[in-house]
Amino acid sequence: MSVNLVEVLPQGAVDETVVDRRTDLSWTVRVEPFRLSATVVTCGLWNEVHRTPNDLAEADLPKTDVSWRDAVLFCNALSVREGLTPVYEVSQRVVPEPSQWRAHSEPEIDDWVVVWRRAADGYRLPTDAEWQVACRAGSSGARYGDLDDIAWYAGNSGGSIHRVRMKEPNAWGLFDMLGGVWEWCWDLYDTAVYGSYRIIRGGGWSDPEWSCRAGVRRKTNPTAKFDDLGFRLARGAIPPSTTRSRPLTECVSVGGMIGCRSIRADHGPARAMLGRKMTAPSLNAWDERSFDPAAGPTTFVLGAGFSRAVDHRMPLTDELGNLCLPLLRQHLPSDGPNEFSGGFFETYLSALAADQPFLDSAENGENHALFERFSSAIGTILGARQHEVLASGPPPWLVGLIVVAHTLKAGVVTFNYDTLLECLVASPLGPLDDAHGEGYFDPFFWDELTGGVPAWPPGPARLAATRRETMRLLKLHGSLNWYWSPGDSTGATVAKRGLPGSWLRPAVYEEGDRQRELPGRVPFLVPPTATKSPFYGSPQLREFWQQARQRLEAASHVFLLGYSLPATDTTTGTMLRSAIGTTNSTVVIADLNPGPVIDRLRAIGVSADRIKVVPEVSESPVQDLCELIVRGMSRRNLNSLQSVAASDPLVVSWGSHCHARVRDVHATADEVRLELDEPVASLSSINQEGSARVKLDTELNAPATARLTAVLPNCEEQAVIDHLKLSFSTGRGSWRVLRPSGPSPLLKGM
Repeated sequence: MSVNLVEVLPQGAVDETVVDRRTDLSWTVRVEPFRLSATVVTCGLWNEVHRTPNDLAEADLPKTDVSWRDAVLFCNALSVREGLTPVYEVSQRVVPEPSQWRAHSEPEIDDWVVVWRRAADGYRLPTDAEWQVACRAGSSGARYGDLDDIAWYAGNSGGSIHRVRMKEPNAWGLFDMLGGVWEWCWDLYDTAVYGSYRIIRGGGWSDPEWSCRAGVRRKTNPTAKFDDLGFRLARGAIPPSTTRSRPLTECVSVGGMIGCRSIRADHGPARAMLGRKMTAPSLNAWDERSFDPAAGPTTFVLGAGFSRAVDHRMPLTDELGNLCLPLLRQHLPSDGPNEFSGGFFETYLSALAADQPFLDSAENGENHALFERFSSAIGTILGARQHEVLASGPPPWLVGLIVVAHTLKAGVVTFNYDTLLECLVASPLGPLDDAHGEGYFDPFFWDELTGGVPAWPPGPARLAATRRETMRLLKLHGSLNWYWSPGDSTGATVAKRGLPGSWLRPAVYEEGDRQRELPGRVPFLVPPTATKSPFYGSPQLREFWQQARQRLEAASHVFLLGYSLPATDTTTGTMLRSAIGTTNSTVVIADLNPGPVIDRLRAIGVSADRIKVVPEVSESPVQDLCELIVRGMSRRNLNSLQSVAASDPLVVSWGSHCHARVRDVHATADEVRLELDEPVASLSSINQEGSARVKLDTELNAPATARLTAVLPNCEEQAVIDHLKLSFSTGRGSWRVLRPSGPSPLLKGM
C-alpha cells in the first residue's frame, strides 16, 4: 500500500497568520511548499507497516487511538521501509516523579526528547501552520466548502467513524481535512502553561460544527490516545526558522501591539505599556559556517529563557511571580493580584518600587515593604529551584557553551540571578581544568568568571585561583550568592558567599553562616522591574554595566540566548541602542518567538541585514545555537588536526581527572571518529605506554562539513570535540589535548 502525497502550495510560499483564541494572540509564519498525504493514515497502512493482521473491512478507516509518540515512531518506520532517512531522532530522559517536584500549577514535562533532523528526506508530521495552509487550499474562510459535503461531524456521522475519501476533497485534493478525526501536528502548544502538550487540528466525527474549522487549534498530552484522533503524513524540508511556536508569556500581542496587558495595580490603575505595531519580519536563518571567531570578540547575552533551556524547572518572569504569591498571600491587600501573565509581574513590581504621586507616604511605604518581600521570595524560590536542578547532571550543550566561551575569551552578559554557570565550572572534573606543567592540572576557580567581583567579606584567608584569561561573566541584575545592605550606594556592603555546591553535589546555604559572615545583609537581586535606579548606585554593578557596554560595542557577533529584550526594561534598551544600534556586529537570536525580538532590535537601530535567527532543529533554540557553535568549533579543530605531526600523540581530556588516549582515527564523508582507549583518572598511566601512541595520518582529506567526534570502547555515545589545546609537555614528550563538549564519562558514574 503506497502513500498518495499531494503537492501543497503549488504556486509557491505564503505567509500564514495563525491565531490562538485562548490567548487572543496571532503571529505570521512563512510556509514553503511541501507534500501532504491525501488522507490520514489508515488502519490498512498502519497494519502493513507494523506487519500485523489486516482486516479488510477496516482497511480504509482512519487509524485512531494513536498517541503523538506513536505517530512519530510510525513516520520513522515507514521511512525505513521505503529506504528514506528517518526524520526524527528519539531519546528518553529521566524526569522526577511529580510528587517530588511538580506543583499543581506547573506544566507536565515529557520524558521524551525528539529532534527533527531537517536534512532527512523521510516522513514527518506537518507543522501547525502547514496543516492550516493545506486545509484552506487557497481559500480564506473557516471551511473550504459546505460542512456536510466535506466532513463527518456530530451532525451527520451517526455517532461513528467512517472510511476515508467518502467526502469531497479540497481544491488541492486533500480529503477529510475537517471532521473525521483530529490530526496530530508537530508543534508544542504552550510550554510555559501546558508543558509537553502538542497541537491537534481539524475536528472529529463526534464534534459539533464549531470545532470543524480551519483555524481551530486544540492541544493534548503527547501520550493521549482517543477514538477520534489520528494523523497525516508530510514530506519535504522547510526553511528551519519558519516554524516557531506561539509567543510565550514574556511577550504578548494585544490587538496587534507589543507590550503588556492593561491591568490594575494594588492601589490604583497602571497604564498599559503598549509599543509600536509588530510587523512580520523576515527570519534570516543564521549559518554557523559564517561565524569566524578570528573576526573579532564574541559576546553572549543570557535571559530567563536561557536558564529555562538548561532545565524546565527554572521559571520565566511571570511564572516566578505566580510562585511568589502563595508565600506572600497574607501580606497582599484584598484586591491584590491572583495571577501574573502577559508581563504583568514586572509592571506590578515597578508600581510597588516607585513612589506613586496619588498615594500618601504611608501607602507608598506599604508598597515598598511589599516590594522587599517579593524580592526576598524571589531569592528563596530561585534558590530552591536551583538546588533541584543542580542535583541532576548538566546538559552536554551547556558544557560545550562554557568550553567555547572560555576558549574565545567571550563576554557573557546575563540578566539571571542563578549560579548555574559558576556551579558548572566548580563541578568535580569540570570542563575548564587547564594543563600546567608535567601532568599537573590547576583547577579553574569559578570566582575568575566575574574577575573576583564582588569581594569576599572580611574573614579567614581563602583559596585564590591562578589568574588567567577566560570568559568574563557580567551579572547585570545581581546574583543569588551576592549580599548587601539595601540602599548602600557606596558598594561597601556588597559581598559574595561561596556557591551552593556544584552540579551533582548541591549544598544548602545555612542561615547561621550568613548571620556570622554577612550580618544584616540580604541577597543582592535587582528585581525584574522597569524601575531599578536604587540598585544602580552600587559601583560594582555600574562597573559590570560599563564592561557589558564595552564588550557589546567591540563584538563582531552578539548572541541573544533566551533574552527577549523586554519593552519595559528601558535601561537595558538604552544601553543596547548605544552599544549595538549602529555597529556592524551580527546579532543572532535564539528564542522560541524571535519575531518580537527582531522588532525591538529594529527599534533600537539594528538593521535587518544584521539580524539572524537560529535555525530550529529541536524544541530548544538555545540548545540548537550552542550545538551549532560547537559544531563550527569542531570543524576548525579538524582543520588543525590535519597539520598535526604524525609523531604527536593525542589524548582526549574531560578535565583534570579523566583522560583517554586516541588509539585510531577514521575519516568518513561527514565525520572524523577518534577511537579511544578506556578512560583513566591519571595521565601517568597513559605516558607509561608511549610506544603505542597513535600516528595521525596527515592526509585526512575530511570535507569542511565533517565534525570531529570521540568514541569510547563499548559506548554508543559520541563526544563532539569542540576545543583543541595545542600541546603540553611531559617527561615522555609532547601531547596534543582535545576537549569534548559532553560530560566526563567518569562523572556519569558518580
